[in-house]
Amino acid sequence: MAYNALIPIVTKGEANLASIGWIQADPDVVRYLLYSKNIDNGYGWTRFRSQELDDLIVSAAATVDQEQGKELYGKIQQLTMQNALVVPINDLAAICALRSCVKNVTVQTGTSIVRKSRPSVRAEQ
Repeated sequence: MAYNALIPIVTKGEANLASIGWIQADPDVVRYLLYSKNIDNGYGWTRFRSQELDDLIVSAAATVDQEQGKELYGKIQQLTMQNALVVPINDLAAICALRSCVKNVTVQTGTSIVRKSRPSVRAEQ
């Protein structure tokens, strides 16, 4: 069965286990997967409803203080593991290679290329 055919089945809660991969450098990605408002029409496939978890997700997304954010996202991780909401069984690795003539490009944790300034390519001599 194609992955796109599985999405509505899992979204309706008609599956016991589903595989999903999500890579993003911003920890707010947990909002897509664990926020209870995404259960019926998004990727809230855990179908777990918890006001405590929802409040932590909202607070973590709203904070600009990095230490407070680290603490809040840590609590989100603890609740996630205590309730067995996800089973982290896959670790994707990527190798990114650029020629030495490509400048001003960095690679983000999620393996996507991020432009810090306008990338430039200098012709090789």
